[in-house]
Amino acid sequence: MVKLSVVVAIYNVEKYVKKCIESLLDETNDEYELILVDDGSKDNSAAICDSYSNHKNIKVIHQENSGVSVARNTGIENSTGKWITFVDGDDFVDKGFIKEIINSIDNIDTDMIVFNYNAFYDSNRVFKCRMIPFDGNQYVSDKKDLFQKRMISQYYKGGDKSTVVSSGTTWCKVIKKDILETNNVRFKPGLIKAQDTVFWLNATEFADKIYYLDKCLYNYRLSSGSISSGKRYIKNSVDEFDNLIFEYSKFIEKYDKDQSYIEAFNLRCIQVLMWNIDHNFFNKKNDKKLTDKTNELKDLIERKNYSRAIDNVDKENLPTRLKVLLRYMRNKKLKRYFVVYNNYNFLSNIKNGRK
Repeated sequence: MVKLSVVVAIYNVEKYVKKCIESLLDETNDEYELILVDDGSKDNSAAICDSYSNHKNIKVIHQENSGVSVARNTGIENSTGKWITFVDGDDFVDKGFIKEIINSIDNIDTDMIVFNYNAFYDSNRVFKCRMIPFDGNQYVSDKKDLFQKRMISQYYKGGDKSTVVSSGTTWCKVIKKDILETNNVRFKPGLIKAQDTVFWLNATEFADKIYYLDKCLYNYRLSSGSISSGKRYIKNSVDEFDNLIFEYSKFIEKYDKDQSYIEAFNLRCIQVLMWNIDHNFFNKKNDKKLTDKTNELKDLIERKNYSRAIDNVDKENLPTRLKVLLRYMRNKKLKRYFVVYNNYNFLSNIKNGRK
């Protein structure tokens, strides 16, 4: 019997995927399956996956490149376990991951389990991170609203110094598959960033019992070249990120959430403004004239969700970089902010040893 399905979405990660797969193998247990979904990789990732196709616990699925959300949904639809969790193909898990999760499934009366992770740039820069701001193993069902608001924005109520991303990450969560099936919860195709937060917002809405396992079991690789942690140029970023903002708004409205969710939403809107700046307006690959870029940015910050966030967000909950952005947005000093932004990036690159 398969108790646990582990879905691994894979795209062009030949440098890391073998370590990812090897970390998940547990020869002492037959109650799990690994579903490797190759999303049309153009490098050697697909071949590496196929080299494991004869393993008794592994299913390998190849599909045309359709995006990470579709890949994860493919994994869900091909899973047979009562419980399901997700791993990214460039990350890896700690030794004993499968055993620890199955032991928790067997011994804890819950619908969902949440655990911690390590975030790292390299072997010398590792950050132990909590998924939610609590200490010790415990049920957090009655704190689900805080968990969800930290999914919308990691900065809600000042954030947590022991984290680097929001609580809505794809990984570090295990949930009963029946919850996803009964409520038709799936990843939203088309979202290019933070799609995992939308998925888990909707999934946790139907989880009555949530248990926090205060252990680091996952290793998250921070990459300067990825959309999630890098500054890849996205020409149509405004439309792309508006889709994400819409999903948050829809969730808040559909489930009649209170004003505190709007506070979290405002914080996320300021973060999304920075994403637009990083990935588009002030990105080095945007070759428009500065006047044109700042005029387009001015139009963006005058849109309803962003203008409301700029006027009402609790700035004390923002990190310094976003506080600086907010000050210039409120004063409409966009060309001046361009200079500040470039200086910050220059100094940051020196500090982090990047050219």
